[in-house]
Amino acid sequence: MLSLLHHPNLVNLIGYCADGDQRLLVYEYMPLGSLEDHLHDISPGKQPLDWNTRMKIAAGAAKGLEKAIDSSRSTGEQNLVAWARPLFKDRRKFSQMADPMLQSQYPPRGLYQALAVAAMCVQEQPNLRPLIADVVTALSYLASQKFDPLAQPVQGSLFAPGTPPRSKRV
Repeated sequence: MLSLLHHPNLVNLIGYCADGDQRLLVYEYMPLGSLEDHLHDISPGKQPLDWNTRMKIAAGAAKGLEKAIDSSRSTGEQNLVAWARPLFKDRRKFSQMADPMLQSQYPPRGLYQALAVAAMCVQEQPNLRPLIADVVTALSYLASQKFDPLAQPVQGSLFAPGTPPRSKRV
């Protein structure tokens, strides 16, 4: 089924191998490397992907997955969900879910919105999860909002942009 799926935002599946409980998928060659390479295996002298690029990738991946939803979760995905679910409950912990390689160079409101989408997607009950079309719409919107780290203050404030900190009560 996956080998029949073609979309500009997805790499073509060439083949697979199954041996016992082991699975191997073979995809077409990616001359610029995989997303994993660009996120976790950064060559010396290369910069990590910035917020704007990551949001474009997330929106593009959601568009590609819109036609290929797999309802089963792997063990790794379940572990990620178990790790993230408690963090979604405390807004002060949201920055812990951002990739440290971004070095706090992201819009707080954009992070909150991206995490809100992610939180909806990991609901225990499938009927409470959003439609993939709604995820695509939300991520496409986030990708369209350009972030210029040079024009923004350094992140770390718990307040949304434009929200003044409260005065201490005496």
